Parts: sequence; C-alpha cells; structure tokens
Amino acid sequence: MNIRTVCVLGGTGFVGRHLVKALSAAGLQVKVFTRRVQRARPLLVLPGVVLVETDYGNVTDLQHAFEGSDAIIHLVGIPDGHAKLQRRVHVDLPRTVVEAARLARVQRLVYMSALHADAHGGASTFLRTKGAGEDLVHAMAEEVRVTSFRPAPIFGRGDALLTPLAARIQEHRRLLLANAGARLAPVYVMDVVERLVQALFSPHRGGDRHDLCGPRTYTLGELAAYVAHTLNRPCRILPLPDALAAPRAWLTGHLPGGHTGLDRHRTLQVGAQCPAGDPCPTPLEAVVADVLVPSDLQGRLQQLRSRPH
Repeated sequence: MNIRTVCVLGGTGFVGRHLVKALSAAGLQVKVFTRRVQRARPLLVLPGVVLVETDYGNVTDLQHAFEGSDAIIHLVGIPDGHAKLQRRVHVDLPRTVVEAARLARVQRLVYMSALHADAHGGASTFLRTKGAGEDLVHAMAEEVRVTSFRPAPIFGRGDALLTPLAARIQEHRRLLLANAGARLAPVYVMDVVERLVQALFSPHRGGDRHDLCGPRTYTLGELAAYVAHTLNRPCRILPLPDALAAPRAWLTGHLPGGHTGLDRHRTLQVGAQCPAGDPCPTPLEAVVADVLVPSDLQGRLQQLRSRPH
C-alpha cells in the first residue's frame, strides 16, 4: 500500500509525540489533529508536520480534514475519568472517526486499544469502554483496513508508569504502593511506535488485533525498587493493603494533581501480561537510565554506584 500522508489523532500525547517524530523521519506527511494548536506547536519543527485544529465530534469536519490522506492512526484515550466521559472518548469518538474515514475514502486505520480491553468483562470503565470502541471500529470498517493494538503499560521518557514512580521516590524515603503485587510486562514506547508504523505498510487486508508486551514481567513493587536503584535513591517500598488501596485511589483521584484514580486502580489490579505471542524486544533495563535520568547526570550516578561501600 502506498502511504504518503498520515493523520494522527492523539499526536500530542506521550506515544503520539514519539510516533510523529518517527513518521516525519520516514519522510511521510503528517497531519496532527488537536483541539488546541498551541499545545502542539513544538511538533512543527519536524519536517512534513502540519497541525489541524478541529472538532473531534463533528463527522463533516473530520471528513474534510481526512480527505487526501492515506491512513489514520488513532491514539486518543484517557486512563481515568467518569463513565460518560470515557464512553464519549473511547466509543463515540472512534465511531465518528471511522465514519469520517469512510466518507473521505481513507484506506487504512490503525487503532490503539489496551491490553485486556473487553466490552463486557473489563475490570474497569476504561477497559470496558476501550473494548467497546475496539469492537465497534472493527465492526464498522468494511471499507477501511483496520489494525488494532492492545499494549501493556508503555514506558519511555515522559511516561505514566516509571516517571510518576520516580517523582514519588524522589520525594519520599518510604513509599506506600497500591497494587504492589500486580504483574506487568511493560512495553517500550519505541517498540510500540515501530509496530504502529509497520502496520501502515502491511499488505494484509486488516482485521488483526495484536497484544503488545515487553520481554520481561515484573511486579509493580519490583519496578518501584528498580527505579529507586536507578536513581541511587534509597526508598523502602511498603505494599498498601487492598482494603486501603481503593479508598485511597478514590481520594487521590478527586484531589488536584492526584496520580491514581479509582478506575485506573481497577485497571492496574488486573495486571498486564500477554497470554501468548511475540513480545516486543526491548527490556526495561536496557533503556531505563535514558528514560529517567538526564544524560548529564548519568555519569555522576554511575560514579556513585561504583564507589566502595
């Protein structure tokens, strides 16, 4: 399939920023859709990138914006929030996108779902609405080739997994950690980006759904301990009992700057391990220093670790 112009929805988010850079580096024309152009202006330094300010909820506006494009990558998602908002973002918006893509005669759609997304059996509103959106996209896409990806928690610079852990570890000598025993196979953001780009050029007619996990599994407590080690920051990890974890998640989710709401807590309880398949190759240990530590500090940390105790 000849792909020259790609529309990216969610291009200003964590995965989106890395993806847009990769698409630009591949010589593609990239339309980054956003509600607020000002937020996305840093992407304009990349060759071939243009910003499209549009109303995501309007089929006609999206159709006109999609026209002349060869593919769409849909990354939009929110890990927490009230049920109506999540349904609007994860179900209603994908419906609008597919309808607009069909009218604009776009050939390819790559859709980002989530590991364990399930419209009926998902453990959280996030997983249920993500599953419903994924099913809907595949059901509607008779004239558009659809490939969906279901990643485990994604790590990389500026992520929502290791970066918040690092911030809390920097602030506290003891860390009360909910879901410390949850088992995760986190996947590196550049591995995810590579799979997304490959899907654009795949000769397959679509309909595939791919789980994405990293090569190794950790408990959340093990990840926290490893982050503390990487930062050379002594921190005692204290598992928070399940009976206290849910009320705490509810409370922090209602506070300004709260890091984990109740729905995200329920998602994390499930864990994130792929049942089978070909794992993405990059282990966390290979890149964690680049993810967490500015390059000018990495040498100093290595010197500290090498000192005799």
